[in-house]
Amino acid sequence: MTLVAIPTAARAENPAAFLVEAGVLHEEGPFYLHVQDKGVVLPDVQWQPSEEDLLRAAYTWWLAHASVATVTLGIALTRRQDVANPDSDMEMLTVAETSPVKPNNALEDDFIEDVSAAAPVATLFVASRAMYHGVAASSCDLAGYLSGAEHVAPEDLLTTETDRCRWLLPIESLKAGVFSDVDYSQPINVLGFHRQEAALVAMTLLLSGHPSVRLCLFELDPTVLSKLPGPMTATVFSTAGVLQPNTSGDFDLSASAPVPAENSSNAEIAAAFDAEVAATTKKVKPMPQVARASREYREAFFTMPLPLPKAAFLEVAAAIYRATSLVLAPLGVLCPNPNPNLTETSMLELKTKHGHILQEIIEVVSDMVYADFDVDESIMAMSAQAWLHDVNDAECNAAMSKINQLGTTLRDSPAVVELRTTLAPANVVATVGAIVDGISASLAHKVPWALTPAPLPDFSHPPPPLEHMTMYPTVVYALGYQRPAGGRAATKQSTLQVKAKVQAVYEGVRSAVAGIKDLDGVQLQALVECLPPADRADIADLAIATFGTHHVVNDDVFVDPRLTQAAQARFRAVLSQGSRAQSRGDVEDAVRHFSTALNCVPLHHASVADALAKRAMAHLSLGNLEQARADSQAALAVAPFCMEAYAALGALAEKAGDHEDALQMHVLAFILGGSRAVEQADVIERVSKHVGRAKAKEIWAAMEMRHDLPSRWLVDSYFQSFYRDADYPISTVAVSKLSELPPETHLEPLLVRAIHHKRARRYKEAQTDFAALAAHVLPLVRELDDPAALDSADRKRFVIALNLHASFLYIAGDVNSALGVIDEALRLDPEHVNSVLKKAGFLVELGDFDDATELFAEATSLDPNNADIYLHQGQMELILCEYPAAVSSLRRAMARCETMYVTHVSYGMALYKAGSVYQSLDVFKTALELFPESHEVRLFYGDVLSDRGDYGQAMAHLKTAYEMSPECPLHLLNAGRIFVATNDAAHAIAHFEEALRLDAKSSAGHLDLAQVYFAQGNVSEAMKHFDAAIDTCRFLPEVEDACACRAVALMQLRATEILGVDLRHMLKNKNK
Repeated sequence: MTLVAIPTAARAENPAAFLVEAGVLHEEGPFYLHVQDKGVVLPDVQWQPSEEDLLRAAYTWWLAHASVATVTLGIALTRRQDVANPDSDMEMLTVAETSPVKPNNALEDDFIEDVSAAAPVATLFVASRAMYHGVAASSCDLAGYLSGAEHVAPEDLLTTETDRCRWLLPIESLKAGVFSDVDYSQPINVLGFHRQEAALVAMTLLLSGHPSVRLCLFELDPTVLSKLPGPMTATVFSTAGVLQPNTSGDFDLSASAPVPAENSSNAEIAAAFDAEVAATTKKVKPMPQVARASREYREAFFTMPLPLPKAAFLEVAAAIYRATSLVLAPLGVLCPNPNPNLTETSMLELKTKHGHILQEIIEVVSDMVYADFDVDESIMAMSAQAWLHDVNDAECNAAMSKINQLGTTLRDSPAVVELRTTLAPANVVATVGAIVDGISASLAHKVPWALTPAPLPDFSHPPPPLEHMTMYPTVVYALGYQRPAGGRAATKQSTLQVKAKVQAVYEGVRSAVAGIKDLDGVQLQALVECLPPADRADIADLAIATFGTHHVVNDDVFVDPRLTQAAQARFRAVLSQGSRAQSRGDVEDAVRHFSTALNCVPLHHASVADALAKRAMAHLSLGNLEQARADSQAALAVAPFCMEAYAALGALAEKAGDHEDALQMHVLAFILGGSRAVEQADVIERVSKHVGRAKAKEIWAAMEMRHDLPSRWLVDSYFQSFYRDADYPISTVAVSKLSELPPETHLEPLLVRAIHHKRARRYKEAQTDFAALAAHVLPLVRELDDPAALDSADRKRFVIALNLHASFLYIAGDVNSALGVIDEALRLDPEHVNSVLKKAGFLVELGDFDDATELFAEATSLDPNNADIYLHQGQMELILCEYPAAVSSLRRAMARCETMYVTHVSYGMALYKAGSVYQSLDVFKTALELFPESHEVRLFYGDVLSDRGDYGQAMAHLKTAYEMSPECPLHLLNAGRIFVATNDAAHAIAHFEEALRLDAKSSAGHLDLAQVYFAQGNVSEAMKHFDAAIDTCRFLPEVEDACACRAVALMQLRATEILGVDLRHMLKNKNK
C-alpha cells in the first residue's frame, strides 16, 4: 500500500483537486482517504483530532466524487482493536469506495433561488446539538437552526465510544433512524454552520440511497443569512448577543453585568434535547409481514400474497439483472453491428429512439425469471410495494435502479468490474460458444422463422477490430434493408415477433450458463476484453456469424456504401427540422423538410419510412388527403411494420368517416408500437366510441324496454346521491294498511305508501305504486290548459309522484320515457329544483351535456345553496374529464353538506384525477372516520389505492367493504381488476365469476370477464360475455362502451391476419 500525503495548502483549499490534478487517482483503484486514530482523547471538545480528520476526509470524498464520476475513492480508519493495549492488532474500517449516484454541489445563488422560489427542493440543516441551542462556545457568529428545514446533528451519525475515534454507524440504521423523516423522493440541499460537518451528513445520506443530494459549498454566516427569506431565519441568532443566566437563574440586563461562565442549565437543556432526539431516532419503520412464494392466497377471495422476504426479493432482482444483461449482451438479442459505415451513435439517440426495445426486453425477461422462481406478478407487485415504497429499503431500491440503468451500463461499460462469477478466463471462449449454440437451438425450436435471413453481403472492407466495436446496445440502429430480389416480401421484425424472439433467446442463454454462478453481461464483457487477441478474434467471428439471426432490428440487413454515419446524421437533422416546423404550425415548411430528408439516404433504406409517415401526417393537416394516402402506402411498402404509417392511414379513415377502418388501422399501430404507443391508446378509445355508438344505436332500438329494476345496491346508490329528494316534505308516519288503494279515490294514501316503500328500500313495491300514480296523473296533467289553475296541494302531490316515477324509469334504463315524465312534472312546477336537477342528470346519461349544463345553471339560480346541484354537476364534470371544474363544484357541495358519503367520495376522486393526490387521500381518510359503515367509501378508496399500486391496502379495504355489503358485486369486480393488473388471470376470473353469481345482470362484470378471456386467447368464451354485457346494459352509453370493447377485440383478431402473427404473440397468456 502506498501512502500519499496531501500538502497543507491543498488540504486547506481543495484536497480533491490536488488528488485529481496530481494524477493520484486513476482507474487502477480503489483508493482510500486514510484516517488514523492517534489515540489522543481531549476532554470537553466536540470533535477529537482524529474525528476532525474524518470530517476533512468526508469533504474531500465529496469533492472528488463530484469531480470524477468514475473514481473509486473510499474512506478508511485504522485503530487499535484494544485501546488499552499498545500491542493490540490494528483494525481497518472502510466505507464508500464508490458513490451510488453522482454527488451534486450547490452554490450560494442556487440555494437562495431554491428557498426563495419555493422550489420542490428540501433543506437539511446540519448543526451539533450544542450549536442548535447555542449553549456551547463556538467560533461561529451564528447559532440556532433554519425554520422549515430538517435537522441532523453530525455526532448522531457516529458510534458512541469515548476512548477512541468514533466511526460511522451502519447505513441501514442511519436511514431508519437519523434520516427517518427525510423525503427520499425529493431533491435536498445540505447546509450547515461548518462545511465539513455538512459533507459528512451529505455523504451518508447519499450512501443511504437518496438519489439527489446537493452539498452547499458555503457555510451559513451573517452574509448568507441576510439573503434568506425572513420566516426561514427566525430561529437563527447571533452568538455575540447571547446572555447567560446568572447563578440564581436570572438574566442581568445591565450594561456592566459580566457574562458568567456556563452553568448546569446548559447541561439540562442539552440532556432534554438528547432525550428528544433519542426518542426520535428510535422510530423505525415496521418491517412487513413476509412469506415465501405460495399460491395459497388464491384459495379465497380478496387475498393478496404476502411480500417475499427481502433476501428473496433481492435474489429475484439479481436474477433479472443477470439474465437481461446476457440477453442484451454480445451474442444475445443485441449483437455487435457489423456495418463498417456505422461506427458511432449517441446515448441520447439510443434512449429516445430505442429505449422502448430495452424496456420490453426487461419486461419479457422478468416474466421468464418469475416463472423460474415460481412467483407471479401479484407476489412481485406486493414485494415491490413493501420494500421499495413502504420500507424504502436502500438495497432493494439500488437493485431495481441497477436493472433500469442497464442500458446505460452496457453502453458505457464501467472502468472497473468486480468479478463475482465462477467462470474462469480459460473457459470464456467455450462459454460464448455454448451461448451461441444454446440460442440457435432455442430459436430453431421456438421461432424457426428467425433463422432464415438473407445472406450477409460482403463488406467493401473488413469490419473494425472487436475492441473498436462495442458489444452492447449501440447496434440498435435503424440499419435498413433492400427489397429482396425475386419479389420476396421484406421481413423486418415487428414488436410482437421481437417479444417471441426474446423469450427464445432467454431460454437459450439460460441453458448455456446454467452451471455458472453469478455471471452477467458486464462481467462476461470484462472477461472477453482480457482474453488474448486470438480468442477475441474467435468471439468476433461468432458475433458476425450470428448477426443475421440473433438481433432484433431487421431480418434482412444490407450494407449500402452511401449509408454513412454522416448521411444518417444529416437525415435525422433534416427530419428534426421538419418536426419542429410542424410543431410551430408551419406545416408547408415541414413538408419541404420531410421531402428533403428523402434525398439524404437511399430510397430503399428503411429509414425513409419515417420521413414518408411524417410527411403523410403533414399532408393530412393541409387537407392533401391523396398525397397523405400515397405517402403512407409508400412507407408500408418500404417498412411493412411502420407504426406511424398505420396511424396516418387511421387518421385518413377518420377524415372520411369510416370509423371501422380507422379503428383497424389504429389498433395495428398500437400493436406494432408496443410501449411506445401510449397516445395511440387514447386514439383507439376515441375512435372505438364512434364504432360502438353506431352499433349501439341499432341494438338499442331493437332492445325491449323491460323496466326491470337492477339490484338493490344500485338503486340505493342513486337515491343516496340526493340530500333532499323530491319526497322529503312528505311524512310517512301514517301509512294505510289497505291492500287496494285506487289512485282515483286514494291518491294521497297511495303516494304516502309508495314513499314509505321507497324509504324502506322495498323498491319493486315502490316502483309499482309510483307507476299506478303516474298512470292516473299523467292524463290529467296533459289535459290541463293552465297548470297554475290546479289546486296547490294537488300540484305538489302530482309533481312528487311524477318525479319519482321518472326516477324509477331512469333507474330501469328507460331514460327517454323518464325525460318525458319529468318534463310533465316541470310543466306543473318549473321551479321544482329536484326535478330540474334530475332532468339534467337524464340528459347527461343521453350525452346532451350542453343542455344539462344550462339546467344546472337554472337550478343554481333557483337555489344557490342546494348541495345536490353542485354534487351532480361535479359528477358530470368528472365524466367529461374536466377535473379542475369538478373539484370546484364538489368543493361547493362539501361546503353546503358534509353528511353524505357520496359527496366525500366524489370530491376525493375529483382531487385525485386533478393530480392533488395527497389531498385526495386525506379526504378519503376523513370520510372513513365520518362514515365507518359505508362500503362505498372503502370501495372508491380502494380504487384510488390500487391505481397508485398499493394493492395490499386496496384489497384490505375492498374485503371490508364486501363484508359490509355482500350483495354488491363492485367490490369483487375491483378486486378482479387488481389481479388483472398483476397479470393473475385465474384469480381475476374467479372474482369476476363470483360477482356475476351475485348479480347476473352486471354488464361491467360480463365486460371484465370477456376482456380477460380474450387476453388469454379464449375467443369464443370472450365473445359470449361481450354479447352478455351488451344484453344486460341499462343505458345507451353502457351499450356503446360494450360495443366499443367488442369492436376493439375483433380488430385485434383481424390484426393477426394482417400482420401474420398468432394471437398468443400479441396477448399475454398467464393461466396459472
